[in-house]
Amino acid sequence: MRGTVDLGYRDDGILHITARFGFQDETDVPKVVHAAARRPLECDITLDNLSYFVSRITIVPSEAPGMAHWRKKLFLGIARNAGNPVEYFRLPEEQTVVFGSLIAL
Repeated sequence: MRGTVDLGYRDDGILHITARFGFQDETDVPKVVHAAARRPLECDITLDNLSYFVSRITIVPSEAPGMAHWRKKLFLGIARNAGNPVEYFRLPEEQTVVFGSLIAL
């Protein structure tokens, strides 16, 4: 864990924590948050009442020019194999908000 960032307002209830993971490191974000809670932070946190925010992009096929049809199919096939970020970061489902967007390829 690298540290926390002061976002400027102590009473906003938002805390930004930066953590870096290597290729074979365990990506357990709640574990990192628990480790950060042992340090002095800009605000008090209740570990059981946190909200996590992640984004997920869905790529859909389109007739837009610019990429060969076979490349679009290959790219879409690979993109479908992308893991669920909630599972990958080991986030609790009931505390996680997922923002999604569609990208037409």
